[in-house]
Amino acid sequence: MGFYHFKKRYNFSPRGTRGDKPPPPPPPPKTVNDILKGKTETTRPVGKARNFEGSGGFEQAVKDFNSLQPINVKPISTSYGLGKVGFLPDGTKVSVRPGSGTGGATLDIKQPGVGEIKIRY
Repeated sequence: MGFYHFKKRYNFSPRGTRGDKPPPPPPPPKTVNDILKGKTETTRPVGKARNFEGSGGFEQAVKDFNSLQPINVKPISTSYGLGKVGFLPDGTKVSVRPGSGTGGATLDIKQPGVGEIKIRY
């Protein structure tokens, strides 16, 4: 067996990578509008926040939170259990919690100068 065939057979690659390709880059972050697609608006004429209904419970709320790719994410403790809070590059504050006074899991989105959005799952 010549060196070429030996090398091909055993797939020598630099520094032990074993020929593995690097992982694909992560998907780009979703936008708030992406998250709102497919959700039903339930905002009442009175109230400060825009309200939406989604499905999937806390698991989906966390997936939506993570898909926004917030930075400086920290755990938070609420009366409904543990959640998370983080910030988007434009200063939007996002938080997710497993419960709320008016329903199930909630994703809160507070956009500077725009207002608050609450999605209940």
